[in-house]
Amino acid sequence: MNEKTLLEDLETKMFFDIFFNKYLVNAKDKMDAFTRNFYSQLFIGEKIELKINQNLLRESEDKILIRKVSSINDTLRKSAKFADMYDERYKPILQYKFSEYNASLRERVVYDENLNVPEEGEVTIIEEIKNNIQLLVSYNFRKIE
Repeated sequence: MNEKTLLEDLETKMFFDIFFNKYLVNAKDKMDAFTRNFYSQLFIGEKIELKINQNLLRESEDKILIRKVSSINDTLRKSAKFADMYDERYKPILQYKFSEYNASLRERVVYDENLNVPEEGEVTIIEEIKNNIQLLVSYNFRKIE
């Protein structure tokens, strides 16, 4: 496995996204919006670009609570490619036609400002075809003393 392949593999892992980000190195632009690739579970092999906006919800002397909320490009919502993939894989079983695709990520993480590491957090990922299929994944983590 070469370095490029290793990094591509790590970028698909939630652990990597949460722990090895701009907060770890205390980057000056750590609160800026950014993009993250999401690998679809409904449409295997499809990579979706999520635009992530961040908000500072709470701040104390040594901890901050950050909320991250994603959005997808509007053209993906009615994607003909996704509609075709849906028609082939899901429509024969569900008997409903393709409506609208959406993928979203919501993350709330408490960071230790002194160590620049996450202490606890919740991540929710929802991928869906509106009114047809919904795949919901919820992660919770916390620092163990």
